[in-house]
Amino acid sequence: MENEKFTEVTEFRRRLTTVSLFCEKPADFFIKIKEYMENSEYSKYFSPTYSSVAIDVIPKGFNKFVGMKMIAGQNKIVGIADSMNDFELIAKSDFSFVPSNCSEEIISKLEGCGKEVKNMQGSKSAIKNTVMKSNFPETEGVIEILNFILKGFQG
Repeated sequence: MENEKFTEVTEFRRRLTTVSLFCEKPADFFIKIKEYMENSEYSKYFSPTYSSVAIDVIPKGFNKFVGMKMIAGQNKIVGIADSMNDFELIAKSDFSFVPSNCSEEIISKLEGCGKEVKNMQGSKSAIKNTVMKSNFPETEGVIEILNFILKGFQG
């Protein structure tokens, strides 16, 4: 893939198990990369996904949830995320949270697979199989989520 001349790519990074293609409009570029991958020798081994800054090409069968499950074992998993590359983590975690700037596409896809997305405001605790949405975007939203979780443990 590195040898391909995708003019959209502003930076190419190899990581431990993934390749990231940084670009200006990942959601739009994702369509092109997905089509390229489906028609290439890589299609049986890798899948593309994306965030707000890059396209990530990952080995099939692996995602953030799989990684967390390997670490957590039988423990409950709390997922906090905001982009399509986080979808499996949010969809499969025991308790899921998103900041308010979470993409509409991920919200729609979560609702499409039976997940309720509920605003955290007024809630006293996380609800299993419900995605709790922060009142704030980005870092401020993650801080609100972490404080919400901490209060739940303190009673």
